[in-house]
Amino acid sequence: MKADLHKAPRQRPTPGDNRNGVDLPRDSAMEKALIGAVLQDPDRAADLQSEWFYDLKPVAAAIRQLADAGVPVSLVTLCTRLRSMGLVDPEILLNDCDRACPSAVNFATWAETLAGLRARRQIIRHGLESIADAQRPDRPAREVLEDFQRRALEVGLGASESPGEVDLRRELQQLSIAYERAAQGILPDGIRTGFCDLDRILGYLPPQSVCLVAARPGVGKTSFALNVAAHVALHEAKPVGFVSLEMAGGELLNRLVCARASVDSAVVRRGELNAAEIKRVTAALGALASASLHFYDRGGLTMSQLNAVARRLVQAHKVELLIVDYLGLLRSGERGQSRYEETTLISSGVKALAKELRVPVLLLAQLNRASVREGRAPGLADLRDSGALEQDADSVVLLHKDGEDANPQPVRLTVAKNRNGPTGAIDLLFWQQFTRFDQAAKGEAWA
Repeated sequence: MKADLHKAPRQRPTPGDNRNGVDLPRDSAMEKALIGAVLQDPDRAADLQSEWFYDLKPVAAAIRQLADAGVPVSLVTLCTRLRSMGLVDPEILLNDCDRACPSAVNFATWAETLAGLRARRQIIRHGLESIADAQRPDRPAREVLEDFQRRALEVGLGASESPGEVDLRRELQQLSIAYERAAQGILPDGIRTGFCDLDRILGYLPPQSVCLVAARPGVGKTSFALNVAAHVALHEAKPVGFVSLEMAGGELLNRLVCARASVDSAVVRRGELNAAEIKRVTAALGALASASLHFYDRGGLTMSQLNAVARRLVQAHKVELLIVDYLGLLRSGERGQSRYEETTLISSGVKALAKELRVPVLLLAQLNRASVREGRAPGLADLRDSGALEQDADSVVLLHKDGEDANPQPVRLTVAKNRNGPTGAIDLLFWQQFTRFDQAAKGEAWA
């Protein structure tokens, strides 16, 4: 009777070791089969992850060591490596692995199953750790909850046993690909704002970065952020999370509709739209209904609560850009601190959050009054409450009204800091009645 080449050697996981009365799931037969698949098809060695394994983790680690060193994986090279690691008679084990594999074509299926078992083991371990933390009266409930959410996110993102460790080989390969694509004129992957002149300066908003957008009240920080959010969600089809500590979600959506339909928000509120405007509003509503935009509009958030909200947005909606409006309304959650100390903690906390979630964060902030009093354009020194904002942000964008009140209003956008490239300035037009920004050079409706 021939073996079924499309079935795993065992359909049910075998019980794992017992931890506090809970079995950690594993499947020894499938682990052997996956090792056997690599012996039959050595090119698969680079795809193998030792974290998938439980019983045969040292063998999988030895395979990855050979692959990373550029040594072809074979029965001979793997036996030699395992003997150097102290394993006696590795030939017997590897022959069992080879016999357990009916065909290497099942590699992907078995790998997915073992990765799922590994995730289940993580869930059990993290759950037990969280239960132990929750039972400790000396630990604040807020800290216990934040640790629980962080552990859950590690499982959801497929984090490794050492989530902070950089895979040098993988990173170098990605850099090589990026260099080749750049030589061919292909732009790198990342979040673009939709303002082409700004994107030429920033390049894009890379994962784990913080872009600080600062201005005086009334210049249009929220409108600018909404323009970016709509571009990313509608034109790049990437999910966006928008955390608003100031405005309600319905008000933000009204601004988006008016901006996209080019209608005066005051006319909409009065119900005085003409037939052409109604048609544009209907089209805008339809477009936004299909966009992956996710709003959270609770005020008075602490940094810990923002972390929890952001993690949920990433887990539930896979957001690729997080917008926070705005920093001045966030609280550190620590008592007895000055606003300077609090802003410093929030600034470093937002940067840590961006790195943890591996998404760019667009953080809105206010400028102090110095530039207005002195009649000059704002600079980095005008960031309000803490010098840590300039230090922690990867890029800083300043918005400044340029000239007398007009419609549209000229606005100067200055990239005052750019960790990954040049600085510079561009001219925008702000249509206050539409709550929309356009590039001055285009002068056309934003879409």
